[in-house]
Amino acid sequence: MEMRKALGILTTLVVLTAGAQAKEIVVCPVEGDGCDYTSIQEAIDNAKNGDTILLRKGVYNEHDVTVKNKCIDIKGEGGSNTVINAEGMGRGMLIYMSNIPNDKCEMKLSGFQIRNGSADNGGGIYIYQRDYDSGALLDVKANNLLIIGNTASQDGGGVYVYRYSGSLDVTLVSTKISKNTASSNGGGIYQEGGELTLKDSVVEGNTAIGDGGGLENYGSDS
Repeated sequence: MEMRKALGILTTLVVLTAGAQAKEIVVCPVEGDGCDYTSIQEAIDNAKNGDTILLRKGVYNEHDVTVKNKCIDIKGEGGSNTVINAEGMGRGMLIYMSNIPNDKCEMKLSGFQIRNGSADNGGGIYIYQRDYDSGALLDVKANNLLIIGNTASQDGGGVYVYRYSGSLDVTLVSTKISKNTASSNGGGIYQEGGELTLKDSVVEGNTAIGDGGGLENYGSDS
């Protein structure tokens, strides 16, 4: 009987410990009750693998928001209400993976808008996989995003998807990519390597001086 009690306590502790590993981090545009941070980047820097960052509705005047070698989810309160405004001062968001834990990283992005980003490649969002472990997979699922009014001096005005090494899957669901521009190719989306899937998504009103006003697929896996 004592052994059973001990095992029961041990099991409970293990479950509680596992559950405590992932947490929700709340970000607000201004300080307020229940808000952990007012900066998205600061929240990302303090997040751990498995955490979810919740963006309360409002405008975040931030640029070059970077997720590097972390498997986290970023969830907004709606694309029309939750806005990352790069103000033309840099890229909206960069996801960069070179050391994926346990050879698989799943990320979910949902319910926010990226606008007024500007960069050489991927003015709105740049998703970059370069893990040297050929079996390492970066799996990014974006749902209900609005990528609008971003520019690239080269490729991928709205979205740039690039697999240098490892494996990369990107899925865009119920996402709108609109009014982005590229001076070279892929006004809306530029893809080089990896797998890209669009479901119930809209790519419209994007422009490129070179190829692919909407989407340019260059040497990709899909």
